[in-house]
Amino acid sequence: LRGPLFILDRQAGTFSYTDNAQQEHIYDFKHIKIREGANPMLYYTKEKPVFIHKPFWRSFSKDYRQAWSFCVWYMDKNRPLPPDRIFYPYRDADFERRKAEGFPPPLYKSQISTREATPEQHAEREQYWKDKDYLEKQPTVML
Repeated sequence: LRGPLFILDRQAGTFSYTDNAQQEHIYDFKHIKIREGANPMLYYTKEKPVFIHKPFWRSFSKDYRQAWSFCVWYMDKNRPLPPDRIFYPYRDADFERRKAEGFPPPLYKSQISTREATPEQHAEREQYWKDKDYLEKQPTVML
């Protein structure tokens, strides 16, 4: 295995990071933040949020904001899975799990509307909550 390994656990709501010394660090995803700068990749303490530098996210996407948005969408277990082929086999089971839980509202505000797989499923979920109530306006950011 080359380089660090990270795991996003949707059900547990955790971000796991294995460093180059093969030591595992586990954090609540809600404490993860993106930060400007190059090194080190992670800042972590028990009292403060974890900061992940943009170059870390650029390792799997040219646009760190796109990578971060995907991670936030995926980690919100109260929203449908992101639209990627890899999730197709799990989509129905995920919908049924959220339905059995009473379609709890999203954990994180988003700038992306998250539709269900079918119009029928989407209409069923909207009886509990609507995207518009959990959409966040895009702030102006100077990079």
